[in-house]
Amino acid sequence: MSPFYPYLLAVFTNAAGELNATAVRIFQAVCDAGTAACVSLVAGRIGGRSAAVLAGAAAALYAPMIYFTGIILVATVQTLFLTIALVMLLHADDQPEQRNLLWTVAGVTLGFAAVLRPTILAVVLAVVAVEAVLAWRDRDRRRVRWRAATLLLAGAALMIAPFTLRNVTRGGEPVLLSANGGFNFFIGNNARATGVFHLPDAVDPFHDVLGKSFAERAAGRAMTYREAGAWWRARAMADIRENPVRWIGLMAKKAALFFHPVEIPQLGASFEWHRRHAWPLRFPLDARTVLILALLCPLAVAASAGRKPFSPFCGRPRYRPPTSPRWCRFS
Repeated sequence: MSPFYPYLLAVFTNAAGELNATAVRIFQAVCDAGTAACVSLVAGRIGGRSAAVLAGAAAALYAPMIYFTGIILVATVQTLFLTIALVMLLHADDQPEQRNLLWTVAGVTLGFAAVLRPTILAVVLAVVAVEAVLAWRDRDRRRVRWRAATLLLAGAALMIAPFTLRNVTRGGEPVLLSANGGFNFFIGNNARATGVFHLPDAVDPFHDVLGKSFAERAAGRAMTYREAGAWWRARAMADIRENPVRWIGLMAKKAALFFHPVEIPQLGASFEWHRRHAWPLRFPLDARTVLILALLCPLAVAASAGRKPFSPFCGRPRYRPPTSPRWCRFS
């Protein structure tokens, strides 16, 4: 389901199929430190030095990057490249001579995050949409903003294109990254869905990752991957139409589970053992809540203290006149 994940694991795997646990943990530590640094830079850009320190420390407690039985989680590397892209985008306006380069690098990093998990494509489209709206409102910089959006798309396409070409040449289908959308939609929205990841009965995730073989047996005919995805999506839509009230309740439950203190079941018993033995992990907050707090730190500091924004990327932060309200004093 993650196009690049097998290649990432292969770097740390020997010919016998055994992972080099030491190398994995070193790489994981580098990703963790890099993400904490990027979150700190973003926080400093918005709320000043205090926010940078608080947000960086909170992001360093993001559980999937601390330990996961010697195997890298997709979210570990994905989060690093997502935050790198955020840093590039936030500082592009402060570096007009390097703006094109920063937007291209942001596109490349978002493209790399997308090949780890295709849902990041929604982030790419969201950024392009924002630039389009700003271009429409700001006629003087319309050409600059359209160029930035084009460079972002080009950078992302540079990373995505090899996987698309492989899908066309090896799989025979024009699939951008992965054909698991229909299968994932069924897992989260079928009549037996509980709000957390739960595979359908009789599906073997190790040999039938996208549920294609299961769909072919149920339909009694051969299918392409896209047809199999459509088959799973149709089953989910049938369940939703049969009981829409239940489905709305399921959506509410998913929203509540987002803040649940044990919402990362993939960490399993290994994380529970470390949580009992490592004091930083004992607080009653889960990893995702900690990361949300890390991103909220700069806003809180900016609103309450009015600290001067700090960033090593820009020599002199821009200030609005001090007559404006404290919460909107930054630009």
